[in-house]
Amino acid sequence: MNTPSIQAGGTAPAVVTSALLGSVCPSFSVHQRNPGHWDISDSRRRMFRIRGGPGKYCVLDERIPHTSTQTNFKTVGACMAFICDELMTELIVAEGQRPTVIESWNV
Repeated sequence: MNTPSIQAGGTAPAVVTSALLGSVCPSFSVHQRNPGHWDISDSRRRMFRIRGGPGKYCVLDERIPHTSTQTNFKTVGACMAFICDELMTELIVAEGQRPTVIESWNV
């Protein structure tokens, strides 16, 4: 069975700033195991699962063991946009610029 595979990554690594992962994710892979069954992994482990069918897909976040959280979407594309946003968010402050800080209760 020839399954699609996508390798993300490049010269500038994506820094994962999510408190759930807390480490650098320089690249990740997307593998379709069968219809409605996708896995997103880094070099060490599976980080997300996409399961479902047209109009009803869910993303399961597996970055913290035994606490898989689920988010629902209508398309695989929307699932991947969510996952890419999680893995590729960079908090960057330019040199000499003061960061904006808010109280923790706002988050």
